[in-house]
Amino acid sequence: MEKNKRKVSSRDSASRATASDTPYELGLEQNRFKLTKLDYILAPLVALLTAVWTFRYFGTAINWDDLLYMDLALRTVPDAHVMNRYGHIYFLKFFLFLTGDSIISGKLWWCFVYLGTGVLVYWCGKLLAPKRGWFVGIVAAAFFYIQSLFAKEFGSPLADFTIMFMVMLGVFVYLAFPVHNQKHRFWILMVLGFIFFWAMKSKETAVCMAVLFLGLGEDAPGVRSFKRFAKDIGWVFVGGLSGCLILMVLDLVFMGDILFSVQWTDIKEVVRSNAFNPPPDELRPLTRNREVMSWYAGIAKKPLLVTLFVPFILYLLVGFKSIVREYNFKEKMVWLIPLGLLLFLTYARGRFWVLDRYYAPAIPLVCVWAAQFFWFDVSESLWPKKDGQAIPGWLVAAGLFFLAFLLVCLFMSFVPRLADYYNFMRYDALRIYFRTNENVFYAVGIVPSVVSVILAMGTLFKRRGLGVMFVSFLCLFLVIYQPIIGNYDRMKASAQKSIGRFEPYKVFGDEIKFNDKMKILVSETVHRSSWMLGNNLSRQRWIFNIFFNQKLSDNNFIYATLAEGEKKDIFKDIRQTVLNGGYDYGFVTEWDINGMTAEQLKQLRSDYVIRKKVFERYNRPIQIIFLKKK
Repeated sequence: MEKNKRKVSSRDSASRATASDTPYELGLEQNRFKLTKLDYILAPLVALLTAVWTFRYFGTAINWDDLLYMDLALRTVPDAHVMNRYGHIYFLKFFLFLTGDSIISGKLWWCFVYLGTGVLVYWCGKLLAPKRGWFVGIVAAAFFYIQSLFAKEFGSPLADFTIMFMVMLGVFVYLAFPVHNQKHRFWILMVLGFIFFWAMKSKETAVCMAVLFLGLGEDAPGVRSFKRFAKDIGWVFVGGLSGCLILMVLDLVFMGDILFSVQWTDIKEVVRSNAFNPPPDELRPLTRNREVMSWYAGIAKKPLLVTLFVPFILYLLVGFKSIVREYNFKEKMVWLIPLGLLLFLTYARGRFWVLDRYYAPAIPLVCVWAAQFFWFDVSESLWPKKDGQAIPGWLVAAGLFFLAFLLVCLFMSFVPRLADYYNFMRYDALRIYFRTNENVFYAVGIVPSVVSVILAMGTLFKRRGLGVMFVSFLCLFLVIYQPIIGNYDRMKASAQKSIGRFEPYKVFGDEIKFNDKMKILVSETVHRSSWMLGNNLSRQRWIFNIFFNQKLSDNNFIYATLAEGEKKDIFKDIRQTVLNGGYDYGFVTEWDINGMTAEQLKQLRSDYVIRKKVFERYNRPIQIIFLKKK
């Protein structure tokens, strides 16, 4: 009798708890302490092993802006044009301090930022999922690592990727440590403020992280007040102020100007450069070939973002329709960040062209939310046998998972022949951006098909049974299979391209002796004919300093340019600059020398030692001539 009473009492208390618990409280209880010690150890360990394996494939700085950042990290001098990038520059300098080599430090930075973001993606994916969310975390990390944008920029120390890591770090702190915890509340808020400030001082696209602060102000789970919100924002401000003080100290130590990075002109320049207006005159040549489109169209169309399209659709679907569970207000603020960045970029990029990497800070969060679609409850046993035993649900799910994998592998084995039938590579634009027929087939065939199936399932089926699970697994493998193969080739090509840019310095570098007053001449035709070295005076300096770990200025370089407006002899100005002397080392091409008379060549040989080397660039030989003063 007493046993029955206990059962009734237990049932009543459970029903009362279910009735009183809000979706917020249930979600909070589900998220609390979900990451185990194994998660904190195993995920970074896997990332570390991956870094060791992929380090040889990493490229280095190759774009004009990341070359500038690496040069500034090396020399640490003030540059007003990138005043709002010094958070990123000091981050690079930390890795330069660890290694003492610019190129290796850039690779080490990439290992930390890229693979570290993947670890945070796994953790956050598991935090947002209901119990046993390890599979969701793995899917989130898989979505993140298949992104073609990262394969193309592999090893490139761009500020966008620093922002990506910092935003993800802020989201992890926000989700993993409940802010209503009175004991550590102010520390958590200060850490968030510190991360936000350094992210903003790395690039202004970090403003999307500010959406998180709208979720503050809880006195208790589900109970919010304006008074508490004001206090929370105050602690966030204190954390940002501490970050500002550290930045000022670094400016004082390295540049002798404690106010350099926090001047009012910095704020005005950030606002001006992101205002809704046409590009300044100096940027017009860089933007004239960029295609005008909306950011939503860019995610669907841009070759480097096409791998994001399916996760983006899943991200929207999970947010609009509570497929797994109801999300609380705090979690919804995390969901809003990718949309907030889209809104900011639409306003700030008033030229309406889409540059893929600008959306990098939101990509990890899109992957985290997309992975929630693949959570299925496998706790119940299925298909009872005659003897009363049943097959565990997790075993059925594992069987469907491997069956889907085998079917996709079988289908993808036919894709090369199917893609060759269409011969997409006959179009120049597709050949340049997608590289193979298989990559085009993935973009125009597989991705739209998977999106259609996912939308149909999300609309038609409320019950997520075995059929939905199996089709979801099929879609998952179809999405990630081709990018894994295609990105591996793209990653190696990107590394070869970046390393090839320094090739003349690698070949002739042993003959160069460095001093503060040395002069280096570089011909414009070197870059024009081979894409090696730089294409203006400053970029020559960046590339030279980065490769040789020097701290030279523009005064140490001579950039010989082609004769403008000249039709008969466009190399005459370069020849004259070469003959004038006044430099210690020179890098020119055979075209710069061929027009010289016998007497001029005799004069050049009397003053300089001439070395020649033929480089294979884009399937054609390019002869680079190295001049060394006698």
